Amino acid sequence: MSIPNCRAVSGLLATIVPFVLAQTGAADNRWVQLGPAGGMVYVISVSPDSADSVVAGTYYGGPFASITGGESWSPSNSGLSDTRAFAYLDSGAGTFVGTPSGIFRRFGSPYWSQSSGGLTTKFVYALVTDWTANNRLFAGTNGGGVFRSNDKGASWQQIKNELTNLTVRTLVMDGNIGTLFAGTLGGGVFRAGSLEQADPLWQPINTGLDDKTVNCLIQASSSTLHAGTNSGVFRTRDRGLHWERASTGLPSGRVTGLDFDPAQTSTLYAATPSGLFKSLDAGDSWATAGDGLPAAGATCVAVAGSNPSVVYAGTYLGVYKSTDAGATWVAKTADLWDSDVLALAADPTATSTILAGLPNAGVLRTTSAQPRWDVASSLPSWSLANTGLTDLSVTALLADPVQSGVFYAGTASGVFKSSDRGLTWAFASLGLQAAAITSLTADSAAGGIVYAGTYGAGVYRTRDGAATWAPAGSGIADSNINTVAADPTASLTLYAGTGDGVFKTQDGGDHWSAASAGLTNRNVMALVVDPTAPLTVYAGTLGNGVFRSTDGGASWAATSASLTSGNVMALAMTPTTPPVVYAGTWGGGVFASSDNGETWSQLVTDMTERHVATLLAPPAGANMVLAGTCGGLRAGLFGTCTLACGVTAPSTAAPGATFTIRGPEVRPSGCLGAVTYDWDLGDGSPHLTTSSATYAYQNTGAYTWHLTAAAGTTVCKTSGTITVSSLSRVRRHLRRR
Repeated sequence: MSIPNCRAVSGLLATIVPFVLAQTGAADNRWVQLGPAGGMVYVISVSPDSADSVVAGTYYGGPFASITGGESWSPSNSGLSDTRAFAYLDSGAGTFVGTPSGIFRRFGSPYWSQSSGGLTTKFVYALVTDWTANNRLFAGTNGGGVFRSNDKGASWQQIKNELTNLTVRTLVMDGNIGTLFAGTLGGGVFRAGSLEQADPLWQPINTGLDDKTVNCLIQASSSTLHAGTNSGVFRTRDRGLHWERASTGLPSGRVTGLDFDPAQTSTLYAATPSGLFKSLDAGDSWATAGDGLPAAGATCVAVAGSNPSVVYAGTYLGVYKSTDAGATWVAKTADLWDSDVLALAADPTATSTILAGLPNAGVLRTTSAQPRWDVASSLPSWSLANTGLTDLSVTALLADPVQSGVFYAGTASGVFKSSDRGLTWAFASLGLQAAAITSLTADSAAGGIVYAGTYGAGVYRTRDGAATWAPAGSGIADSNINTVAADPTASLTLYAGTGDGVFKTQDGGDHWSAASAGLTNRNVMALVVDPTAPLTVYAGTLGNGVFRSTDGGASWAATSASLTSGNVMALAMTPTTPPVVYAGTWGGGVFASSDNGETWSQLVTDMTERHVATLLAPPAGANMVLAGTCGGLRAGLFGTCTLACGVTAPSTAAPGATFTIRGPEVRPSGCLGAVTYDWDLGDGSPHLTTSSATYAYQNTGAYTWHLTAAAGTTVCKTSGTITVSSLSRVRRHLRRR
């Protein structure tokens, strides 16, 4: 069985590092999104009439629209069955979105509808209008070449006569001469005229074009075109008859976006994985475009035609904007949510520090005055923490359980290590042979002993804090490791989950043996060991939910009768008695079980993105469970928003002595709105409505108080008894003596 996998962005069959959760101690009422704002922006379109009217097409979240120059964004996805926006076109024929599932159109309505009739290939990379014929549109596709519509997108016809490469990544329409240019993936540039003919003839125009993988095309003047390729920029001054390289100053590698200043056509911008670059001489030379852009690189760029000083750059972290022609840049990501979070880790000795791993942007880091924002007054503030991190495809994170401040990051090319809580990183993969990392876990008893699950190379181990690595997977039949989990109570005991079931070692990885008896689904994506009963192990599978072993993996039994989503990508467990097991699923959100997996309940249902990739929770005594999500409309990090019903109250008091009962709190602060309080102190006095009850009983006796607290539709009730006795005063007097 296969399901969509957001981790395919980095080319890995990655999985989740299981984390131990702390008992929440309160009912979880709803989810709140904690960021990080942004995400991969694939295309940007600016209105020709207003520099403040802009649309950003995201990799998974579809188009977002802003009429405030990016100060705020609104999703524009109603009716889209596929929210991967690869192309966007606003024309007199309507507004169109190109996706891997076809073309969607809207005209005078906020609702999108399918507009793919006649498309034999649905994966659409490019859209362009023939502005000399308002009804005519063209679409570039993945494997189907070019399609034309003469009726505003109602129907499409393939035009591929002599188009020898059918993967068309970019299109440019020259309305002055009625010619369409197509950039292809491996075939270079083609040109077609006489576009009114039933099947116009395509001609290759590649003389001098040394790299024929063309990602983007722009036409800066009537005869000049620029092509962004996998090895820089090329330019033609004669409509494609001859090309020349125009990449001086650009880093070697891909150019994914190009645009030009319409008022000064020799001014160009180029988006690359190394950042945004600018040329003032039509591409003869390039230099980095200003300050303020993230190191994660640029994906696309758009100049505002109505005000060329305004430039928007799409990045792996959202939209950035310049109002001074690229000299300085400011992030414009408020309300823009499409950041895949594949991994989470928190320093166990400094619980305010949390790292999040992203598939294209590296590591984000946040700190808070309160542990894990449990009672934070505001949402976390994230910052890039990629200094020294040369591979930004982060698929696994680990905080060393013994060594304070030490983190490990698993990437597509190996492991990186930080000794300063994620501020700086160093490549630490000697012996790993550039293996793609899918999972990291550590020996709970000895610092610096770390195990890495890889895709294609089995399990590796380091005993010296990642200074050197060696294979440690002898006996594992499948070299594609989905997850590795260490027994938190027994050093040297580990479990590995693969596509061929579970394997176990009791000698630190020297020898492994199959441990899959009873697993009716052997595609194991997640594992967690019960820290209070280490012979109990849980396995999350791709398709059949959760299995449980109570004999250290010797045998397994399904324990998913009420788990409504069978694709379990993450597992975690509290260290409490009884324990709570959490399961993060693909499409179903998070489930919890407090009876060893016999029954499951969905952990609130209002999570706007339910493709869960990783789980983490606060330390003991706090209340927030964290879920990293990916691959959907509002991906990112979510936390449970709770009305924590615990109350701090005295058990005794003296007559006439003032005491205070501290009431419950919404955590994080404000996420459920205002809280109302109703205190009945049990002596017939008027009810109090303050957050904490400050009171003095005048007479002796036992008084039972009751509190009802409400935040929106969430209500909690609690009560207690206070014994009022003059003896309490005597005891206090004696203690003072």
